[in-house]
Amino acid sequence: MSAGLQVFDADGDLMLDTSTNVWKKLGEFTTCYNDGDGSITFDSIGSNKIMIYQKKIEVVRSGGTTIRAYPYRFSIEDTKISWKFVTNDMDYWYFAQHKYRNANTTAAIYRVTWEYGWYE
Repeated sequence: MSAGLQVFDADGDLMLDTSTNVWKKLGEFTTCYNDGDGSITFDSIGSNKIMIYQKKIEVVRSGGTTIRAYPYRFSIEDTKISWKFVTNDMDYWYFAQHKYRNANTTAAIYRVTWEYGWYE
């Protein structure tokens, strides 16, 4: 017999059901714009269901925009998780033009700790 936890919102809608999915933490890693792009590798787990989520956020530099705060792209291939930041002024301007009128404002920089693991 399976067992699990179910969490419902105020309207009675099911928000979380651990009786159908199981999460196993494999590890964590930290990203920061100052450190640039990066990647980590992990042991093969025999599953292609990998999940990444934010665990902790720390301010490294305050600023008017958050464009450079987080990696803008993650990729998972086999046993490797990679991330990329906006790294040149043209990319910075491209993202900024959609959200901010003045792309020259100082961007906030955050250090983000991520957890990753598999689920079934």
